[in-house]
Amino acid sequence: MTTQLAPLAVQRFYDNSGALAVGGKVYTYAAGTSTPVATYADSTGGTPNPNPLTLNSRGEGVFWLTPGQAYKFTVYDSLNNLLWSADNVTGADAAALTLAANLSSTTDASKGDFLIGVKRTDIASAAALTLHDWNQAARVNVRQVGVTGDGSTDDAALLNTLGALGVPLFIPYTSTGYKIGSTVTFSCDVYCEGFFTPTSEIGSAGSDYNRFAVVIAASAYADKRFIVGLKVAGSVALRAANVSGIRIDCANSILIRCMAYQLNYGIVPRMYSITLQKCSAWQCNTNLSAYARDSSHEFNALTIDGGNWDSAVNVAMNLGDTSWSDALAAGNVHGSCINIINGANTDGAESHADNVGGLNIEGVYAENTNTDCLWRLGGSGDGNIRGVRVVGCFLKTASYAIKCVNAVDGLEVGPNFLAAITSAEVKMSSDIYGLRHKTGTYAGCFGNGPGPVALAFRSVAINSVQFGNISIESDGITKGSQDTATALTKYYPGGVFRSGAVVTRSTSSASCAFYTSPATGKAGTVASNVFTFTTKSDCYSFNGGDRIVTAPAGATYVRSVDYVNGTMVLDGGTTANGAATVSQQSVTLRSETTTYSGAAPASGSWNQGDHAVNGTSTVGQPKGWYCTASGTPGTWVSEGNL
Repeated sequence: MTTQLAPLAVQRFYDNSGALAVGGKVYTYAAGTSTPVATYADSTGGTPNPNPLTLNSRGEGVFWLTPGQAYKFTVYDSLNNLLWSADNVTGADAAALTLAANLSSTTDASKGDFLIGVKRTDIASAAALTLHDWNQAARVNVRQVGVTGDGSTDDAALLNTLGALGVPLFIPYTSTGYKIGSTVTFSCDVYCEGFFTPTSEIGSAGSDYNRFAVVIAASAYADKRFIVGLKVAGSVALRAANVSGIRIDCANSILIRCMAYQLNYGIVPRMYSITLQKCSAWQCNTNLSAYARDSSHEFNALTIDGGNWDSAVNVAMNLGDTSWSDALAAGNVHGSCINIINGANTDGAESHADNVGGLNIEGVYAENTNTDCLWRLGGSGDGNIRGVRVVGCFLKTASYAIKCVNAVDGLEVGPNFLAAITSAEVKMSSDIYGLRHKTGTYAGCFGNGPGPVALAFRSVAINSVQFGNISIESDGITKGSQDTATALTKYYPGGVFRSGAVVTRSTSSASCAFYTSPATGKAGTVASNVFTFTTKSDCYSFNGGDRIVTAPAGATYVRSVDYVNGTMVLDGGTTANGAATVSQQSVTLRSETTTYSGAAPASGSWNQGDHAVNGTSTVGQPKGWYCTASGTPGTWVSEGNL
């Protein structure tokens, strides 16, 4: 190897008059001597120049020097007149050439970036590292290690290889995306600017957890993943082929701005302590499905922080989903301490929660639904959903904002803002184990329903219905044209008290609610235990638990009302099918009076249960009297002497 004398190996020489030294001669010697030393015609050093070298018609010569060799140059014109002489002329140092070669090495781990130091000088504690240290700690750019991202080459195999290394990956943007023909598993952190386009070859069956484009995997208890910007772009065809988006199997993972579009399942967390921050899934059969594989893999501490879960085909969010082939059976608790917060948006389909406890839905937006409700609670069995709170939400366009299908053990609702909720904010088609409702803002709501709270039995015997700790902010159950019930009806109909003194029984009924302004003579037809109103809007005045009179034989109260179809289910069947009318039974009001005669009332009409206080009582005299039989004045019995 040789090196150039100057930036260009071709050197031009001039005579004493400034003209080109055409035909001049250049002698080269070892520095400080008269011993000739060769120069070369090219960089390979294979062709020595003549010594002297005669300059061409442009006064030029080509000189490649031996590295490390010191030269003396002596230059003459064509008439052998000395023009100049220069001693100790050198080419590049051999050490410099070696260093250059070492720095450019990409095959030797002890060379290349290993030779370059990196250290911050403005921070005293900064570590002295090499550029190699920094490069090894950086994310791996998948495009730099063979992943194409050209939209046609299947990148799944190489992505799986990289994902198994455990080092952070960077997936840069490409306009065509990354085609994957099989599931890609990441056992590492991922920062993604590109998007994945799966093919229909992924997976095997509709509810098979193998049909996922991307899996966030774990190998040990302490594992966690930080995933940013992961995107899986599907299509109507892929959704029909049951290809799903992102499955999260790693505990303590945080996903930020991840997305799934037009797939079977969008995002599926099935492990504890997972946070989905500003993630989105839309136009999937089920946008989000959370479920437990077994008792050791519950999805406790799930946080859904904002994001758009829009235009689902079947379900927007399904918490406690039991449809998976490896899901914990229905009736088991699948997860607890679940937060859906900060403007998380659903539209186009209902959301469903079951088999969970400690569910907080706060400050979210639910716009539209494909069923009769925005949020459906329960379904698999009594007590399988516990501690639900729905507060500060915008709930829009449905028959019911919240529908309880089976027993909900502890439900707090409101205040919320509602718009275009036609029947009720909360429908309790179940046992009630604690309901606290606070009145919100209702804009254009309850045009065909009972108002904030609708109550309905399930089809069980009345003495099997359990309830307790019901607190409704308005005085009683608001419904239809009857603005409020009396204080005596601030309770759910008879059954087994579960706990608490907030719920009170009517003194005139052990089973059902009465109204002071009852709906009367509403016409319809009855078949078995279903009453169909002739005028659908007549059903709006009825609610589950209403005591009814002039009803078909065998029926004494209402189990539930369908405000959409104008029907209601009665507590008993009847053989008198056909035309009928139904009326609510009015309440028998209780009175309390103070008498100063020292005796029970002797005039006026009184109802059973009325109370008279003795206003002139002294020791040994009655404290007061109770009416034990209605009449004029009725039958009065002393409650005992002082």
